[in-house]
Amino acid sequence: MMRKITVAVLLFPRFQLLDLSGPSDAFAEVQVLSQGECVYEILTIGTTQPHFDTVLVLGGLGVFDRLEDSTVSSNLSLCPKKLDQYGATPTKL
Repeated sequence: MMRKITVAVLLFPRFQLLDLSGPSDAFAEVQVLSQGECVYEILTIGTTQPHFDTVLVLGGLGVFDRLEDSTVSSNLSLCPKKLDQYGATPTKL
């Protein structure tokens, strides 16, 4: 039976493209390796919060400004209570 998993990726000004393409490629590889049993839909989000199963916060210099946005931080604070998985990609300063 096919399992569809929706992954939300938080985008913000000056995010690092590698932090988006790396996880997206990893989800695509899992989809291939599972022989289609797991299908991942990647959504990009900003200040709105549609339903999703997993959320990733990308790295990049703009992440700190975005996390200080009260709407975004409020939405993210709800995530651990509602999500199957969540994570972040690293940011170097």
